[in-house]
Amino acid sequence: MMLECNSRTEEMKRERGNEVMRKYKCAVCGYVYNEAAGIPGKGIAPGTNWDDVPSNFLCPVCKAPKSMFKPVD
Repeated sequence: MMLECNSRTEEMKRERGNEVMRKYKCAVCGYVYNEAAGIPGKGIAPGTNWDDVPSNFLCPVCKAPKSMFKPVD
């Protein structure tokens, strides 16, 4: 299991030039924003860093503001 986790971490680093892609969870509804996937239907390309998501971003499920999202460990 640990090997699988390490392999995925290494894959994510390669995708972002050694920068690990992260996930952020909406504290209101639990929706998870995945940097690797982005939200293409909302104009957020795959690989978009959370810091580069517009400040006026709203959760696509519950419309909570970006400030309600917390990093997933």
